[in-house]
Amino acid sequence: MIKNLIGALVLGSTFLVSGQQLSVSGNVFDENTGAGIPFATIHIDGTSIGSCANLEGDFQLKIPDEYVNGTLIISSMGYELAQLRINESVSKSVKVALLQSVIDLGTVTIRPIPPEDYIREAVKRFPVNYGSQFSSNAYFRQLTLDNDNPLQFSEGFMQAYFENFLDDTTAIEQRLLLHQTEDNMDVMAFRMKKREKKLNKAKKKATKDGVVLNEDSVRRKAGKIWIGVATPDIMMDQDPVRQIESFLDTTKFKSFVFQFEDDMIYRGRRINTISFKSKGKLKLKNIGLKGFLDGKIYFDEESYAVIGVDYNSEMVIPLALRPILYMAGFGASNPKMTNKVRYLQVGDRWFPQSIQVDMELDLIQRYWFKKNEKSSLDMEVLMAISNINTDNPQRIPEEFQFSQNKKIEKQVYPFEDSSWEDVNRIVLEEIN
Repeated sequence: MIKNLIGALVLGSTFLVSGQQLSVSGNVFDENTGAGIPFATIHIDGTSIGSCANLEGDFQLKIPDEYVNGTLIISSMGYELAQLRINESVSKSVKVALLQSVIDLGTVTIRPIPPEDYIREAVKRFPVNYGSQFSSNAYFRQLTLDNDNPLQFSEGFMQAYFENFLDDTTAIEQRLLLHQTEDNMDVMAFRMKKREKKLNKAKKKATKDGVVLNEDSVRRKAGKIWIGVATPDIMMDQDPVRQIESFLDTTKFKSFVFQFEDDMIYRGRRINTISFKSKGKLKLKNIGLKGFLDGKIYFDEESYAVIGVDYNSEMVIPLALRPILYMAGFGASNPKMTNKVRYLQVGDRWFPQSIQVDMELDLIQRYWFKKNEKSSLDMEVLMAISNINTDNPQRIPEEFQFSQNKKIEKQVYPFEDSSWEDVNRIVLEEIN
């Protein structure tokens, strides 16, 4: 499948449906610039059923029978929302233009409190603003590129149960219904010479012994780095509300500079924005390393709910580790990560809707008398939550619960009618 990713689009979105009648696909773009709007959200009005656009603004959404006369809401932070009536006419590809939201300067509010106090009030209202116990569906997708070549692709579809969303010590119960992964690790430039040397040696020994050689197995043991698969429980560690990342931690405010930014309109609501930047290195809770942080927090003006967070982190490789890497002939840049988190209002509470993480890292294998091998890794992980159920949340039977301590391929427990044909995936970007 990795080979087919080049120049191809894998279409879909984020919820399991059955007997769907319509499939709406299209592109969300900026009306002024014509550029696609990354990670715009598309959902059926009055429900939590929806999806996200990809980096290029492309999307596809399957509509269950009971909503064929409903309305699609298309929105993105900083833009006025658009509405699209669902009917037979939208079953083909559609173009959706969003206009950047503008706040009349005459209505700008002069706030008598500093941004730190505003954030304190928002954190105090977390138990009121966010749903606690609920079940949902979760779709996740991971794509890793090495020097712009597809290296690994993984996607899965799960049921999830949250006993207490705001308590990050409470495990998320998950049942993996569908999963597939493909890799093309042979294209990885990092330590390629070592892999080929061990492979040639193993081939000679296999020929001498008269046995059949498993070349993939040899390569995997010959100095490749391991790239893990991000599952919903790992992705939920990137939720700054559930994890209370440092810029929302009232005890760490002195480590940041906060500032009010211009207000905007999002989904018809007035949104207050606060930017932040760390004064120095601090421990990143979602990673465990130290680094620098900057970004923006978006608040619903009426309820103080945090409805979105965009933040960047530049992690610093510990000084104690650098000499070890150097002696081993390795070089590594400081990893950089970008997080985008959005929340959806269902009733009078807010729930996680989408989490997007993009990480960049350069690795070098140094040689004295040979050309160095360099891998520029770019890992993009997306997760979308839909079909939120608060009335009768379903727990996951213990025998089906997903565990990070077991191989992911051995933990797939589909229902009798589980099929990728019925799962809405997030559209995969075209790979040049």
